Amino acid sequence: MTGFAEAVVRGRMSQVRSALAGLDEPARRALGDELVADVRRRRDAWWWQGEAATLAVAAVGTLSTPTKVAALLGRRSVWLNGVDAAPVVDVARERGVTWLADVAYKLADRLPRDRMVAGWRFVAGLLTAEKAPPPTGDDFVRGWAAAQGWPDPRGTRPPTVDRLRADPFLDALLPRLFEVDGVGTELARGDGTGTEAVPRALVALAAEGRLDRAVLLNGVLGRLLRGDRPGALRPFLVLHDLLAPTPDEVAVRSSAYLRLLADGPGPVARAAQRTLRQAGDVAEPEALWEAARTVLARPEKALVRAQVSWLDRLARQHPDRAPEIGAVLAVAAGHPDAGLRERALTLAQRHGHRPVAVASVAEARDDLPRPLPAAAAPPPIQDVDELVEEVAASLGRRWPALTAERVMDGLVRLGTADRERLAAALLPVVRRERVGAYDHPWSVFNISVQMHGLLLAVCGEAEAATRRDQWSTLLAESRPRAPLPFRGGPPVPATRRPAPVQLACTRLAEIGQRLDGRDDLGLLSAPTSVTGAIEPVALYERLAALGDRPVWRWDLAQALLRLPAGVDGPLAERAAALRTPAGDELAR
Repeated sequence: MTGFAEAVVRGRMSQVRSALAGLDEPARRALGDELVADVRRRRDAWWWQGEAATLAVAAVGTLSTPTKVAALLGRRSVWLNGVDAAPVVDVARERGVTWLADVAYKLADRLPRDRMVAGWRFVAGLLTAEKAPPPTGDDFVRGWAAAQGWPDPRGTRPPTVDRLRADPFLDALLPRLFEVDGVGTELARGDGTGTEAVPRALVALAAEGRLDRAVLLNGVLGRLLRGDRPGALRPFLVLHDLLAPTPDEVAVRSSAYLRLLADGPGPVARAAQRTLRQAGDVAEPEALWEAARTVLARPEKALVRAQVSWLDRLARQHPDRAPEIGAVLAVAAGHPDAGLRERALTLAQRHGHRPVAVASVAEARDDLPRPLPAAAAPPPIQDVDELVEEVAASLGRRWPALTAERVMDGLVRLGTADRERLAAALLPVVRRERVGAYDHPWSVFNISVQMHGLLLAVCGEAEAATRRDQWSTLLAESRPRAPLPFRGGPPVPATRRPAPVQLACTRLAEIGQRLDGRDDLGLLSAPTSVTGAIEPVALYERLAALGDRPVWRWDLAQALLRLPAGVDGPLAERAAALRTPAGDELAR
């Protein structure tokens, strides 16, 4: 080992700087080749703060391209945590290197998430020295957020607001702060002055005009709508409360607040409820009643209690709408808490709601109104953002049946027509949850695992080929089974797994196989009712729109199983007139 290589290994910075001084390019490159060979030989060596700093200086002082430097410093054994970029910048200036920013960009792409946060200061130092714009990748943004909360044991750092005001990365990275999953966890660490340091600094900068207040408020609402882990959402809730939106600001964003009120996690729903209530009459009444019905069925007692009080106040403020509000309050009749039930029903009657009274069983048969038809299923998802929000709300939990159906249909529509945009928007959300092992035997018939696998396949993850092989095997094994419920044939041998689970997972496998097409019209089996049923006319229209295009067998099987009982002769004739195998099945 030569003296130069030994000095690098020992972390002798001054000796390395002296060895580089005055060397011509051929001599530098010779030392660079020696350096790379020596690092490669030391497979079990770890380069900590002092040694890593010396290695960075030696790499920039001898290697010929930014790719080589990034490859050396991005090795698993090199830890850039705490490494000062200043000596590296000095060596680059002495050598006349112009590609220091490229080293930073390549390191930002190369370092894994945990290492990017640890080495962020070094990468950022190179970019700052070169006055280069920052990368906006997820991991660099996480490192930037974490840097705001690093402790300052000596008490020499300026206050957070002053640091952010002068931060050259602020304008480029602020929008991404609301888009990167999990970044709130870094913001929640605080800077030694409390976990509200960064939110308070952002609000102060908005007050002085350094930041756009609307950008902050829109960003917060977008983050809350996408969802995240509770700890990661907490700083954004703090930021929202510190912004204290005005009634005018709430009015133009009322639809977002209503969605958070109805579907957000408990703390988010309470914040939306409080904001809407304080803003006054800013939401459309019908939209507010619809959200309130959902809230009154939620299990959180405090949230429901506040909603009941709010509706009571609205009924007293608007006597002309009191009976309508009373009908909304009556929804709480099914709440598991007896006290809430009693209060809601008392208020409902006080405001004019009169439920149908049944004097006797005999009178009930004559006097009760006909049951209302089941509500229509929500419309299909037609937009990438809506699809991503639906996935974010359900991923990692038990999928509600209607949500799963809408997501599957949306993946088929958008995963073929707008695949690149969907993959880019969906991948950060899906990576947030890792569900099980896909090569385990039980995973083939685990609906949550297979749904997660389908989402990863849409995103083009590396395991997609393995997953497609698994789906192909599942579909091949399913071929001997009767593909359509009304086609005659010998009985199918029973299996150990329930038929609904088999059908659900086979459908997911089939959907995974059809994502390579273009302009798919969507699932034939998408329900038209919240009960999961399909109107026969709707299925006929879907088959007619499909024309001569091939039908996916398990999709059609599920669609036929969702038809209501009864015979519609004229519609059967119209289905037969399509003169397609699927039309014949519908006619049967």
